[in-house]
Amino acid sequence: MVATKEEMVRAGIPVHMRDNCAHLLIPLGKCRVEGWYLFWNCKPEKIAYEKCQHYEYLRRVQVAQKRRDEKLGIDLPTLRKANESKED
Repeated sequence: MVATKEEMVRAGIPVHMRDNCAHLLIPLGKCRVEGWYLFWNCKPEKIAYEKCQHYEYLRRVQVAQKRRDEKLGIDLPTLRKANESKED
């Protein structure tokens, strides 16, 4: 689920934080305000947001590696087969 631009503006999410996990940042921010910013009040929301951020980071790394491999002309499955045959 991705938050719309209007939802992010209404929630006051800064532009640099508007990514694929912004839909989790909205309830986290709301919980923080309602819970007086006490860190133990919003633990499930924070964990969900940080987990989303981690998976988003892993996705970006994978995309960057694919682009790098394409740019260098590396065919990873062929390299793996070649390395397996060398080990035998």
